[in-house]
Amino acid sequence: MRFKKFMVLSIALCMFFGKVQAFEKYVLNIGLFTSLNVELAEENDYASPNEFYNVQKSMVNNDKGIGYLENGEFEKAKVFFFKKVKENKNDVAANHYLGRTYFFLQNYDKAIEYLEKAIKMNSQIADYHYWLGRTLGAKAQNSNILKQALIAPEILKEFKRTVELNSNHIGGHKGLASFYIQAPSFLGGDIEEARKETKILFKLDRSEGLLQLIDIYEKENKLDLAEKAYIDYDKSYKETMGNNGFYNKYGYFLLAQKKYAKAIEMFQKQVRLAPDIANSHDSLGDGYRAAGRIKEAIAEYKKAAELDPQFESSLKKVQELKKQLTDNN
Repeated sequence: MRFKKFMVLSIALCMFFGKVQAFEKYVLNIGLFTSLNVELAEENDYASPNEFYNVQKSMVNNDKGIGYLENGEFEKAKVFFFKKVKENKNDVAANHYLGRTYFFLQNYDKAIEYLEKAIKMNSQIADYHYWLGRTLGAKAQNSNILKQALIAPEILKEFKRTVELNSNHIGGHKGLASFYIQAPSFLGGDIEEARKETKILFKLDRSEGLLQLIDIYEKENKLDLAEKAYIDYDKSYKETMGNNGFYNKYGYFLLAQKKYAKAIEMFQKQVRLAPDIANSHDSLGDGYRAAGRIKEAIAEYKKAAELDPQFESSLKKVQELKKQLTDNN
């Protein structure tokens, strides 16, 4: 009986944190390359006007490092913020942005260390809690099952605190909605709570509300409604650089429905929006492969490997398809 209970727990956790191929690609595009917009703090978030002034002054002093982050120059950002923290360990903003930098370098333990330091010094900034929640989520995806079970409540706590401090924080509501959709019920998952957060998102930003609605419909296996929501989003928000992850997600949704031509069309949009990202070409390769267009698939996988020699999945697929062509001949 104990073994069966452990297996149920393991399966549930794997469902929550497991990296299904399409979702993993979505995380790579949306999660790692999301906007680094800075939330502006309000004076009444602080204990005194002096505290507010000091934090704002600290942020201004870190403008150069924030610029490195926004440009994707993460190593330069790390050097900049590390120096700032070494000069003044009580620089709240420098600690926070050093934590963000480590997040983008995928050193999640270090990221958590500095993000927590910033919160310990000033727990009244919503963005600080949001980034800690987001980083804990990334760590959970790279942890064993037992650690995932321990981290899950912390993720939920940080996103809740985010929206407590700023009820209009879109990232916080997105984090909560995603958690409620993906988590098993015994870890806090709750589809009705996800609907509440989605309603809030519709009021704050209809595009974000639609994206969460898609996830709810997919969770409930209401594929016709999910596809209508995908079409609505596509028509409403057109093609912008920020949507390359959407077309990746939409493409894999269509691929699962065996709608190959339409899936390829979405992956082609992704490539147009992000031609220099290896994952865009790898995804288009997957679309061609599913449709039986093997030579075109190989060309896209090669392009992905050319853009990123460390993109091992594309290299592996090239070898698999070359072998398939040889065997067929």
